[in-house]
Amino acid sequence: MDISDKTEFTYTAILKDIIRNVYNQSSIITEKSLLNKYQVSRSPVREALLMLCNEEILQSVPRVGYRIKPISIKSIKDAIALRLIIEQSAMEIYFPKLTDKNIDKLEELYKKGEEIEKEQDAFIHWNLNKEFHLTLTAMSGNSYYTKTLEKIMKQCFRGASQYYGESWENNLHREDMRWHRKLIDALKNKDSVEANKILCNDINDYLCSFNTF
Repeated sequence: MDISDKTEFTYTAILKDIIRNVYNQSSIITEKSLLNKYQVSRSPVREALLMLCNEEILQSVPRVGYRIKPISIKSIKDAIALRLIIEQSAMEIYFPKLTDKNIDKLEELYKKGEEIEKEQDAFIHWNLNKEFHLTLTAMSGNSYYTKTLEKIMKQCFRGASQYYGESWENNLHREDMRWHRKLIDALKNKDSVEANKILCNDINDYLCSFNTF
């Protein structure tokens, strides 16, 4: 494992723990604690922390360590609004050129979802949901859409972890599965209107969970 692999490993490990709510808003994350926990050298730890700060997931507290950067309800709602724009625009591009191979990939991801339906790990659910939507968006061929969507989804699911703790992932995952099945079927049937409606419902279901705040 070279340095870049170690950095990626450390970055993912920290992100997993944030989404799993291992770290909360009051947690202090230090380089030393990460060195001991993940058994890697100082360089990949620092690089991973810098990446997370650049993504506004963590914030540095001088002479103390790092904290999870709070995310406001407004920021989450704004991010979801942008997500709708990106995913709908991507659909307009990829829908006319959908192939059986594209559908097969989505079916494969859906089957993975069925296999982990009872899994209690929030990160596993989030990661598969992210992969499903990034796969859809990537079919547009617009890498800016995909990169932006990935960043948005990290913030949105981190927000769910912040506001709902350990209780959110099971209900949201069941909704994900329901909409994903319907969306695949609409794409198979070449029904662009229905596919767009289902995509919006899928994303708006997530938004509704924050409307009580």
